[in-house]
Amino acid sequence: MFASDVSHWWESMCCTRSESEQDGLTWSQFKEELMEKYFLQALRDNKETEFLKLRQGNMLLPEYEQKFEQLSKYAPHLVDTEAKKIKRFEQGLSIDMSLILPFHSFTSYREMQAWAKTIWYCKASVDQSAPQNKDFIGKRKWSGQDKGKIAKKEVKYRIQQRQARSLRSTLPKM
Repeated sequence: MFASDVSHWWESMCCTRSESEQDGLTWSQFKEELMEKYFLQALRDNKETEFLKLRQGNMLLPEYEQKFEQLSKYAPHLVDTEAKKIKRFEQGLSIDMSLILPFHSFTSYREMQAWAKTIWYCKASVDQSAPQNKDFIGKRKWSGQDKGKIAKKEVKYRIQQRQARSLRSTLPKM
C-alpha cells in the first residue's frame, strides 16, 4: 500500500519538475521531500526527543546500540561527527559502562563500540560466574568471636611445651 502511494507521489513530482530539476535531485533531497510528505514534523520531533532521552537502563548493550542507531536517524545534527556520536552514545550508557569508557580516547565511533562490547562481555562473564547466593556480600569480616578459641589453643600449646620440657628434664643425660 505504502509503496504504491509513494510511487504515485513520485510520478506526480516528476510531472511537475523539469528534466534538469529531476537530474539535479540528490538522494538527500529526495529523502528530505519523502520525509516531509509521509512523516509529519511533529512525529520527527517526537523521535528526536526520544533520542535525546535514550538511556541504556536495563537494555542489553546490543539492544541499546540498535535503538541508538534507529533514533539517531531523526537527529542527524546531533551525531554528524564522530566526536558527537561517541559523546552522545556514552551519555546514554549505564553507569558502570559510562564510568569506564570516558578514560579512553577514541578516534572513531566503531572503536568505541568495540571497547564497549568488550567491557560489556567481560562484565557479563563475571556476573555469570559470581555466586548465585543473594546474601553473599564478599569475604566475611572477623567479628572477634573466635578470640576465645585462639586463646584456648595458645594455652594448650604452652601446656604441651611445659610438659615436653619437664619430660626432657626427667630423662637421663647422655
